[in-house]
Amino acid sequence: MNEKAKKILFVVAGIFTLAGAIFHVSSIHWDYTPYLYSIGTAGIAVTYLTNSFQDKSAREKRLQLFLVVAGLLLVISSYLMFHNNQEWIICVLISAILQLYVAFMMPKSQS
Repeated sequence: MNEKAKKILFVVAGIFTLAGAIFHVSSIHWDYTPYLYSIGTAGIAVTYLTNSFQDKSAREKRLQLFLVVAGLLLVISSYLMFHNNQEWIICVLISAILQLYVAFMMPKSQS
Protein backbone atom coordinates (compact mmCIF):
# COMPACT_ATOMS: atom_id res chain seq x y z
CA MET A 1 0.00 0.00 0.00
CA ASN A 2 1.50 3.33 -1.01
CA GLU A 3 1.78 6.31 1.30
CA LYS A 4 -0.97 8.36 -0.34
CA ALA A 5 -3.48 5.52 0.02
CA LYS A 6 -2.45 5.05 3.65
CA LYS A 7 -3.02 8.73 4.40
CA ILE A 8 -6.45 8.70 2.76
CA LEU A 9 -7.41 5.50 4.58
CA PHE A 10 -6.23 6.92 7.89
CA VAL A 11 -8.19 10.17 7.50
CA VAL A 12 -11.41 8.44 6.43
CA ALA A 13 -11.04 5.82 9.17
CA GLY A 14 -10.43 8.55 11.73
CA ILE A 15 -13.61 10.34 10.68
CA PHE A 16 -15.62 7.11 10.93
CA THR A 17 -14.13 6.31 14.33
CA LEU A 18 -14.80 9.78 15.70
CA ALA A 19 -18.35 9.85 14.33
CA GLY A 20 -19.09 6.39 15.71
CA ALA A 21 -17.78 7.28 19.16
CA ILE A 22 -19.68 10.56 19.28
CA PHE A 23 -22.93 8.95 18.14
CA HIS A 24 -22.54 6.16 20.69
CA VAL A 25 -22.02 8.43 23.70
CA SER A 26 -24.57 11.04 22.64
CA SER A 27 -28.32 10.80 22.78
CA ILE A 28 -28.43 9.71 19.13
CA HIS A 29 -29.35 6.03 19.30
CA TRP A 30 -28.53 4.78 15.84
CA ASP A 31 -28.33 0.99 15.47
CA TYR A 32 -25.43 1.15 13.03
CA THR A 33 -23.12 3.20 15.25
CA PRO A 34 -20.96 0.21 16.31
CA TYR A 35 -20.53 -0.74 12.66
CA LEU A 36 -19.41 2.76 11.74
CA TYR A 37 -16.96 2.74 14.64
CA SER A 38 -15.69 -0.74 13.74
CA ILE A 39 -14.98 0.21 10.14
CA GLY A 40 -13.01 3.21 11.35
CA THR A 41 -10.99 1.32 13.93
CA ALA A 42 -10.22 -1.44 11.43
CA GLY A 43 -8.90 1.15 8.99
CA ILE A 44 -6.69 2.72 11.63
CA ALA A 45 -5.41 -0.68 12.74
CA VAL A 46 -4.62 -1.66 9.14
CA THR A 47 -2.74 1.60 8.65
CA TYR A 48 -0.64 1.01 11.77
CA LEU A 49 -0.06 -2.66 11.00
CA THR A 50 1.13 -2.04 7.44
CA ASN A 51 3.85 0.44 8.41
CA SER A 52 7.32 -0.90 7.71
CA PHE A 53 9.75 -1.68 10.53
CA GLN A 54 12.74 -1.82 8.19
CA ASP A 55 15.36 0.92 8.13
CA LYS A 56 14.30 2.27 11.50
CA SER A 57 16.24 2.77 14.68
CA ALA A 58 15.41 0.83 17.82
CA ARG A 59 13.58 3.84 19.22
CA GLU A 60 11.43 4.23 16.11
CA LYS A 61 10.63 0.50 16.14
CA ARG A 62 9.51 0.78 19.76
CA LEU A 63 7.31 3.77 18.98
CA GLN A 64 5.87 1.94 15.97
CA LEU A 65 5.08 -0.99 18.24
CA PHE A 66 3.17 1.41 20.51
CA LEU A 67 1.07 2.39 17.50
CA VAL A 68 0.37 -1.27 16.71
CA VAL A 69 -0.81 -1.80 20.29
CA ALA A 70 -2.94 1.35 20.05
CA GLY A 71 -4.56 0.07 16.86
CA LEU A 72 -5.30 -3.31 18.43
CA LEU A 73 -6.81 -1.58 21.46
CA LEU A 74 -9.14 0.28 19.12
CA VAL A 75 -10.25 -3.01 17.58
CA ILE A 76 -10.86 -4.43 21.07
CA SER A 77 -12.86 -1.32 21.93
CA SER A 78 -15.10 -1.88 18.91
CA TYR A 79 -15.72 -5.46 20.09
CA LEU A 80 -16.66 -4.15 23.53
CA MET A 81 -18.94 -1.54 21.95
CA PHE A 82 -20.87 -4.28 20.15
CA HIS A 83 -21.47 -6.04 23.47
CA ASN A 84 -22.58 -2.82 25.21
CA ASN A 85 -19.68 -2.87 27.67
CA GLN A 86 -18.66 0.56 28.87
CA GLU A 87 -15.04 -0.60 29.11
CA TRP A 88 -14.60 0.34 25.45
CA ILE A 89 -13.99 3.88 26.66
CA ILE A 90 -10.97 2.71 28.69
CA CYS A 91 -9.47 1.02 25.63
CA VAL A 92 -9.96 4.18 23.57
CA LEU A 93 -8.38 6.28 26.32
CA ILE A 94 -5.29 4.06 26.55
CA SER A 95 -5.02 4.03 22.76
CA ALA A 96 -5.25 7.83 22.64
CA ILE A 97 -2.54 8.18 25.28
CA LEU A 98 -0.23 5.86 23.33
CA GLN A 99 -0.88 7.73 20.08
CA LEU A 100 -0.31 11.08 21.74
CA TYR A 101 2.96 9.85 23.26
CA VAL A 102 4.16 8.63 19.86
CA ALA A 103 3.14 11.89 18.22
CA PHE A 104 5.40 13.86 20.55
CA MET A 105 8.29 11.39 20.70
CA MET A 106 8.60 10.35 17.04
CA PRO A 107 11.54 12.09 15.35
CA LYS A 108 10.57 15.01 13.12
CA SER A 109 11.94 13.38 9.97
CA GLN A 110 9.09 10.85 10.00
CA SER A 111 6.47 13.21 8.55
